Amino acid sequence: MQILRAATETGLEVFVYCFMPDHLHLVVEGLADGADGKAFVKLAKQYGGYYYARAHGGARLWQRYGHDRIIRDDAEFVDIVRYIVANPVKAGLASESRLYPFLGSQRWSVDELLEWCQHPVEILRK
Repeated sequence: MQILRAATETGLEVFVYCFMPDHLHLVVEGLADGADGKAFVKLAKQYGGYYYARAHGGARLWQRYGHDRIIRDDAEFVDIVRYIVANPVKAGLASESRLYPFLGSQRWSVDELLEWCQHPVEILRK
C-alpha cells in the first residue's frame, strides 16, 4: 500500500511488482512529464520502512542502497517485465507465476499481466 501511495504522490504507476523473500522488483512508469522517479524511491522507502518498523519492533526493511535503472528501450522494457513475472517460478517459489501471491500490477490483474507478456514486443509498447 505504501509503494502505491508513493507512486500516486509522485505521478507514477506501478506497471509490475514482485516481492521476493529478500528483494523487490518494480517497474514504474511516469504518467505525466512531472513524474519524479527519485522522489518515488525516497517516499516508497520512507513510507514502507516506517510502517514495517512499527509492525516489527523497529526492524529495518530496506538496505541503505538499492539498484535502480532507467529503461529507455521498448524491447528492454518488455524483457524486464517478462523476467519479473517469471522470477517466482525460476526461484522455485511457485509452480506458476499466477499462483505467486506477491506478483501484480497497479494497471492490470495478474492474468491480464501474464497475457500482456505473451504478445510480441512490437505490439506491447504501442
